Amino acid sequence: MEFDLQELEVYIFLILSAVITFIFYYYIYYIYDNEKKGINDYEKYSNIVLDDEVTSTPVEKLTAKEKWKLEKKKNKGDKA
Repeated sequence: MEFDLQELEVYIFLILSAVITFIFYYYIYYIYDNEKKGINDYEKYSNIVLDDEVTSTPVEKLTAKEKWKLEKKKNKGDKA
């Protein structure tokens, strides 16, 4: 069975198209499933685009550990 370059390009294109389509639909399912389980609420994240003032309320509150890491990064940057 002998392939010329054009046939090989067609097969590679079809395989890559199928792989990219699978990845895209898996990502859609992943987002839908996370929102359905209540892990993430993507609607509130989409409101960031509409309400992006400095005085706006945060979308999520930081935990104590996240605040500590943020302060540590700020202090490290000040010393440099």
